[in-house]
Amino acid sequence: MNTGYSYSKYWKTWSRVLKFDGSWSIEVNLTPINSSWQYADWDEEVKPIIIRRHLPPQHFKVVEELPTEIKEMMVEKLGEELVQRLLTEDFLSQIDYWDKYDVDYMRMIGPRDSGW
Repeated sequence: MNTGYSYSKYWKTWSRVLKFDGSWSIEVNLTPINSSWQYADWDEEVKPIIIRRHLPPQHFKVVEELPTEIKEMMVEKLGEELVQRLLTEDFLSQIDYWDKYDVDYMRMIGPRDSGW
């Protein structure tokens, strides 16, 4: 289940779009803010699997393919197993908070079956 990927020119981040209904977007962080910067915080902004709901800008655009160099950078920083999870796992089926609470941000901290 993958809607596509979006890039924020403002934050210089890539996200996987889980759902977009024309106004709200639910996304998983794939890169930290300013990911090409040497001090980018992959451990705090990506590894915990951060899922957020927000109102994207009017020029919000979803693309079907994540650029190869972004995936390669993700594998280098996060490892193949976590990258596969971030790119393919059905996170929405694991979340029931969106309708019950006014939640716009959540972390899915911890391993499922791995040691990261």
